[in-house]
Amino acid sequence: MNTNFSFISNIAHSFGFKHFPAKAGKFCYLAIILSINITSSAQNLVPNPSFEVHIVCPYSDGHSMPTLLNNPPWQSTIFQGGSTDTWDTCTYSNCNCGSLSCNYIYSFFGKQKPRTGSGMTGLYLHDGLDTLDIYFCKEYMQVKLKHQLQAWQRYWISFYISLQDSSIWGIDKIQAYFSDTLVMFDHWVGLLPSHYMFHPQVSNPDYNIITDTVNWVKIEGSFIATGTEQYLIIGNFTPTYQTHSTMIQPIVNGYPISAMSNYYFFDDIAVYPDSTPVYPAVLGNDTCIYAGDTIRLGNPSRAEYLYQWFDGNGNLLDTTGSITVSPTQTTTYILVQKDFKFEETRDTIKVVVGNCIPIPDYSHF
Repeated sequence: MNTNFSFISNIAHSFGFKHFPAKAGKFCYLAIILSINITSSAQNLVPNPSFEVHIVCPYSDGHSMPTLLNNPPWQSTIFQGGSTDTWDTCTYSNCNCGSLSCNYIYSFFGKQKPRTGSGMTGLYLHDGLDTLDIYFCKEYMQVKLKHQLQAWQRYWISFYISLQDSSIWGIDKIQAYFSDTLVMFDHWVGLLPSHYMFHPQVSNPDYNIITDTVNWVKIEGSFIATGTEQYLIIGNFTPTYQTHSTMIQPIVNGYPISAMSNYYFFDDIAVYPDSTPVYPAVLGNDTCIYAGDTIRLGNPSRAEYLYQWFDGNGNLLDTTGSITVSPTQTTTYILVQKDFKFEETRDTIKVVVGNCIPIPDYSHF
């Protein structure tokens, strides 16, 4: 019993508690352990956040185009998955790109590389001429979070978008709605746009119209949870006449083709508590080794972090948190890291090979 209390007391002191009475030990121990568990597990709450997991390769047979149901547990708000699209670079190795379907990918929807990995998805969010919204020219994607949000806790959401090349409009209303239930198409029956009853907690700022078709643009925001939210729905929850837009290319034949009106690619979606720690790439100071020696660089891999090691010539060496190297000559190593919310940091270290004469320390003089 004394040993256990000593262990608890040590943990308490490490958290900054100066006094830890014995009879409070059991309860404080439970609180501390719960705190540790919440902190260690609270990273990205979005499953399959970069759409890397898929059932089949999109266009793998050269004809069919899987919907978002191809990236479980993601789904559309439309029955049977709707037409919310999924894209993956595995297509390039499995599809004859001289076929009509491949030309459709490269020309009709434009050309874009996933921001992370091989997968991404795409949504129609706006038709500038459909002011009555009677054609429902908007698509939505949704997923159940890894666990329900906690009341009074601030959460952040971030994701990246890129406008497809042939879109006529860029818009500002790219939004995220957190719900206690799935939002399915039968909730939106009738001609009136009843989906506007949903009020997104996070929205791209008004008049921040996204028109970039080359780069990935980050959308982010935060909110205080009520404690009932367990589903994330992304789309445009604003009526067309209230959606601010910019025409970036002429309308075709006097009227936009719906598939060319406004279409965004999405990738790297993250939801996480405000208190979640973030660890940037850090390699320390340059170092020296003797010829034939080895050295280990980096740190153990963290869950939901992505790593890429390169040498000074840009050659990919490894994809783990740390590597062991034995260079024969002075070499520079570069670590490119993406954390659980897909933000990239990098660091560089030079390993000098030769006569490692220590530099005298005169700091005490």
